This record gives sequence, structure tokens and C-alpha cells, in this order.
Amino acid sequence: MVRRQTKKVKSNQYILNKSIPNAVINTLTQYLRNKFDVPDLKNTLNLVRNAVQTLEASSSCENRTEWVLCKNTCAKTLRELIKTETESTAYMLRALTNSVISVDGHTIEFEINTPLTGLWTEDAANIRIRSVGNHTQARLIIGLGPSASGKTFWTKKLIKMFAESDKNFPKTFLTIDGGIYRSSSIIYQYILQAAKESCFAGIKNLVEANMHILEQSLFYAGKIKKQINEFLRKQTPISLYVPETCADCGHARFKSCEQKHKPYLDITKDSDWIAVLLWQHKRAEDCTQEKQFRCVGCTESGTTREKSEGKKYSNAMYEHSMNEGMRALLRGPNIRYKIHVSGSEDRKSIVEDYSENPVPPTEDFMNKYNYVYRKV
Repeated sequence: MVRRQTKKVKSNQYILNKSIPNAVINTLTQYLRNKFDVPDLKNTLNLVRNAVQTLEASSSCENRTEWVLCKNTCAKTLRELIKTETESTAYMLRALTNSVISVDGHTIEFEINTPLTGLWTEDAANIRIRSVGNHTQARLIIGLGPSASGKTFWTKKLIKMFAESDKNFPKTFLTIDGGIYRSSSIIYQYILQAAKESCFAGIKNLVEANMHILEQSLFYAGKIKKQINEFLRKQTPISLYVPETCADCGHARFKSCEQKHKPYLDITKDSDWIAVLLWQHKRAEDCTQEKQFRCVGCTESGTTREKSEGKKYSNAMYEHSMNEGMRALLRGPNIRYKIHVSGSEDRKSIVEDYSENPVPPTEDFMNKYNYVYRKV
């Protein structure tokens, strides 16, 4: 009788370290040797630099404003590197562990019951999530709203609010977030570094802001999201927080937003899912709220962070996101909050309650979480 060896990988460990079988990173290092004659992952930074330096250099580093298009040699090299990393088991485990949002310090644990090849398509079936925090029932929160409206800003606050109101509410979630998939990629971070060294504000087609040309992006989080959804669907139901702009679903799109959200219902098995529309005005100057509730504005928030995230901001989908977000909010089965996000701890947000059975909070509760409540 052969005893199976089980390895646990916690989210506070660095996924590419020696606590993971060497096979996990073998595909990356082997590919680099064969394709680019590079001995290890760290040396790929020079590959990325060389690819970015084939683009016409910016004239000045003092005020980086130029977004350049990566094509030909640059695009070919970066696409191959991104593809290789994101298809590896090392990357997918790293992305999953970075997706944990916990308000009580819990982590994710994996069981790996067989030697790994390093390729996610071959290894996924042999990896199981042992636990993601402690909960009796998985829950789903869909955080709707335009890009840069505050969906990430409010994530932990929402979980804390619901957990404080319901002792059985889970305190640890996984988030399905393209921003986390980008920040989990070592190659993506190398690209940001190389662009900065070349004095560019960024690379236009690294991540496209306009959904109709997403297929041209060098880094396409949609494929990663699909693979993670397929993996999670085969696990024990897991609590999810899903930030959703609705930019690629609904009116004049190939699929309805209801269809797009169905995989998350399948993963969580939560028929009583929570809908929250988090929004700011398109621009700060459009905000009509009183001074203590004034928002920063999606455009201002988005343009402020675009260089650090490597994703050029566009507000072109704002109206579509608001319209489809509101439709999705009203489809929520019970708890439905529309939250005007101030975007600053110095000002209060406004929570409008569209729930089937609204329960007004206490004054102390509102003060604690810095918002005012309005029953619709």
C-alpha cells in the first residue's frame, strides 16, 4: 500500500519558493532556457527590457505622459512570456492565494496529492482547496459598478459589515479580480518596470480599457478568470466577492449579465446572493452631493492609478456600466445596496437600500463604517 503525500500551501507563503515541488516552476525555467537561452526567471527582466526598448524612446522622464503601442518583436516576446507564466501551476496557485480577502486572518490551504508537472492544465485536477477560512455556508457578493468606482475600496468594509450583522456570515472570501491576476504576474510587473525605465507612461495594449478590443491585449485576464472559475466549480462551495463592471454584458453585447454571473452562483451555491452597486459620478465636477458626501469621481480615480497599474483608464463604458449595474442590482434576490462611494475616509458614503426586507442600521453602526443610510 502506497501512502499519498499531501502538501499544504498557505497563502502567506511565496508560491514560487521551495515549499512547492520543483516541478511547479520547471515549465517556466525550461521554456526560458529553450526559447530565450535564459537560465532562470529573474533573468527574464532583461528580455522584457530588450523587447520594450525596441519601441521608440520617450524624450523625457520628467513627465511621463506617453502611452506606446507594443507590436512586432515587442508584442511577440511579451505575449510568449506572459502566456508561459500564466499557463503554469506556479502562477495559478499564486493568483489564487493572492485572491484571498479575510477580515479575521484566515488563509487558503491546498492539498496536492501527486507529483506536479508544472502545467496548470495537467495539474489542476490533482489539486484541491482544503479550506478558505471557516464558514458553514458559502456566500456570494457581486460588487457592481463602473471602473474605478470603489469596488475594491469597499470590499473588506462590506464583509465586515455583513459579518457584524450576521454571526454566521463568512469572514474569508476569494475575489475574482483581473487586477489581482495582473499583480500576481511577475512578467507583468517586469513589463511595468521596463516601461518606466524607458520613460513611458505605459503600454497601450498591455491591458485594453475598451472591451471591444480586449482580444488585442498582451495580458488578457479573461482566460485566467475562466480557468479559475472552472477549478473553483469542482471544489466545495467557496465564498466569492466578484467586482463586476458589466462592460461586456447586457445591452448590445453577446451575452446577458445574468448569464455572465451564473458561474459564480454555481460555485457558491448561494441562491440568496448579495447585490451591491458601488458608484461615483463620472467626473468629480458632475457630483451634486453635499460637500460631506462629495465623491472623487471615477475619471479622477482611474487616471490617478493608471500608471501604477499599467492599465490606461477609459470612462467610455461608464453609462453602460451604470445602466447594466442597476439592472443587475434589481435582480438580486434580497439584499440590494446602491452605494455612492465618497472615495475618501474624510467624507461619508451614502447607502441606498433596495432590499426586499430592509433593516435600517443603528446610528453607531453607520458611524463606525462612515456612511449614511437611506431606505428606497
